[in-house]
Amino acid sequence: MNHHKKIDDLTIKTILNGIISGVYYLHRHGICHRDIKPDNVLFNPKTGELKIIDFEIAKMSKYLDEPLNMWTNTGSLYYKAP
Repeated sequence: MNHHKKIDDLTIKTILNGIISGVYYLHRHGICHRDIKPDNVLFNPKTGELKIIDFEIAKMSKYLDEPLNMWTNTGSLYYKAP
C-alpha cells in the first residue's frame, strides 16, 4: 500500500522555511548539524510544527568566538554537496 501523498506548494514552502529558520538558529548559536536530510526533519501537517532531529554528528563551529575547522568527512552520502 502506498502511503505517499502529493504535498501542496504551501506545505512545501512551510517545510522549507522551517528548515532554513532552524538551520539559521543553529548557526547563530555556533552549531553545525552536518546531516540535514529528509529523515532528520519531522513535520506535523496538522500543526505546522517542524523539528530538526539527530544531532549525533553535530559540532560546535566556534570555540570562545574562534572558528573551528571541520575537515571530518561526515553526513549521508546521497545528501552531500558535490
